[in-house]
Amino acid sequence: MKSLASLFSRYSINCLLLPGVLLFSSCQAPEPRNVTLAKWAATDYHNDGRYDAQFLGVTTQAQQYLRWRAAHLKPGEKIAVVFDLDETLLSNWPFLSEYEYSRNITLVNHWMKQSRCPVLAPSFALYQEACALHVPVYFITGRRALLYDATLENLRRVGVKQFAKLNCRPMADTNASVIPYKSACRKAITDAGYHIILNIGDQWSDLKGGYAERTFKLPDPFYYIK
Repeated sequence: MKSLASLFSRYSINCLLLPGVLLFSSCQAPEPRNVTLAKWAATDYHNDGRYDAQFLGVTTQAQQYLRWRAAHLKPGEKIAVVFDLDETLLSNWPFLSEYEYSRNITLVNHWMKQSRCPVLAPSFALYQEACALHVPVYFITGRRALLYDATLENLRRVGVKQFAKLNCRPMADTNASVIPYKSACRKAITDAGYHIILNIGDQWSDLKGGYAERTFKLPDPFYYIK
């Protein structure tokens, strides 16, 4: 028979065994971090300069790699770069801060339909570098197809007018994760004869699934996309 102590250990119960005495320090696993405190920490991270500094650090590395790679093309090689949009090129901070990081789809869609997301300057500089080097830019966003026109307008307003294609997630896609959709878009670019040298996004799901030579993960503690 298993000892009482081994059973408690199995279920992560902290206890102290003394001769004839069982003293509990805790009978439960640690509770998750308080949501309100997590939101405060995310807001401080955004507002005290850490977010901007880390964002710039990633985009600077991506820009350096883009320059190097464009200067070392293989004979006949066609290259391209892939951008996510939200919290990558476009910022939803006005909405996120006002609505305390809400992911209510009705509120999110209403905000995005207004085409008022400001551009994130460091990634805009990366976009401009790609254009200057004549490297095609593809946007692959998790925004649904119903937001296609509003997204085009938002891009136009912030000065993003030159790109190969804007991919929005089909309305019929009911997959729990965006990875199959985004990786399929990258595969289509590859099948068209392009080598994706750089894929940049704020979610790991923007980057997983292959079809990219290098990936660059931007900071984003504000929400999570599976």
